[in-house]
Formats: sequence, structure tokens, C-alpha cells
Amino acid sequence: MTVVAISSLAGSGGALIAPEVARRLGLPFLDRAIPMETARRLSMDEKTVLEQEEHPEHGFARFVHLLAPASGIYAAPLPEMDESDITAHMESYRAEEERVIREHADHGAVILGRGSGVILSDHPRALRVSLVGPVEDRIEQLARLSGIDIEQARQQQYEADHLRRSFIHRLLHADPFDPRYYQLVIDSTKLPFATCVSIIVEAVHSMEEHWALEG
Repeated sequence: MTVVAISSLAGSGGALIAPEVARRLGLPFLDRAIPMETARRLSMDEKTVLEQEEHPEHGFARFVHLLAPASGIYAAPLPEMDESDITAHMESYRAEEERVIREHADHGAVILGRGSGVILSDHPRALRVSLVGPVEDRIEQLARLSGIDIEQARQQQYEADHLRRSFIHRLLHADPFDPRYYQLVIDSTKLPFATCVSIIVEAVHSMEEHWALEG
């Protein structure tokens, strides 16, 4: 089965494009389901983990403290953690989330974000897509899509891109916005979203035809 991993810079419309790609391909769409399933496997509070992963400005130490009880290493109250503790627990979370992503990938899915483009860079049947665009164009698009003013959009764009890059870098030691991880990079501020969807779907069909000929 084909898996489509979509990375989306703030304001590039990934939350609209990716579900439509999944619908057109008849594949499950996965976004928040990834950290929530990871949390369940690690016996962590799903809501808190989702909030922390989406808003890492709250601090890595707090996130790691959520992992510690699940690991069985510490009993409450938790002691202060040094860098080696934080690294160990982040690695525990990273390993479990990667397992979740790879398991879903093997059954076919469209996955938005979560570092899936990096994680699946070695997957033989993955199309890895990056949705990009000039910063000012993405800010304008974000403002329009969210119904907020330009300054609010500018702040959201900066925080979202910066924090997402920081979080994935901490987990995967890689830059999720590096174009080398992707076969297809689309400026979704210059093309209508429907066109972006069609390009991705057509790329999947073309790749599947190629794999069929090879196999």
C-alpha cells in the first residue's frame, strides 16, 4: 500500500490539502491520531500529550515528565531531570511514535506532519510531499484562511514554523523542512489547493504504475 507523508509550513494549507488527498485516494487520514495512539501505548494522558506536542513552547522538560511515569523509572514526585534524563525519555517517545507511523504506513495512509517525511525517508512505497511558500505569501494565506489580521498571522506563522522545527529536531535530529527529504515540493501559495491535491494524487498514481511495472 502507498503512504503519503505531507509536511506543511504554516499557512501552506496542509490541514485542508492532506485530508482531501486521503479522500481522493481512499486512504485513512492521520494527524492528531499519531500522538494520541503513541500516548495510549505509553500510558500517557492523550489530551496533555497532544497539547504539549503541538505547543512545545511549554517546555521539553514538562513533556519529558509526562513520559517518566510511563517508563517506570521514576515514582512520583519526580526529581529534577538533567539533560541525559531528558534525552532518554525523548528517545522513548520518538521510538514509539516512529513505530506507530511505520505500522500505519505499511497499511497505507496519508499522514500530515509528525516528522513523517523524515521517518519514512527509507520507506519503499512512500510519496513524501512538502507544502511550502514564501513567508509573506504564507502569512497572507494564513490570515485569509483563519480570519485573523496580518500581524496575528505573522506571529502564528513564526511560532508554528519555529516550534515545529525545534520539536522535530529534538525528536529526530533532523530538519523537517529540508527539501532533500521529499520527492515533491509544492508552493501551495501560488497554486489553488484543488490543483495541489490533483498533483499529489496524480504523483501517487504514477508511482504506483511504476512500482507495478518493476514488480
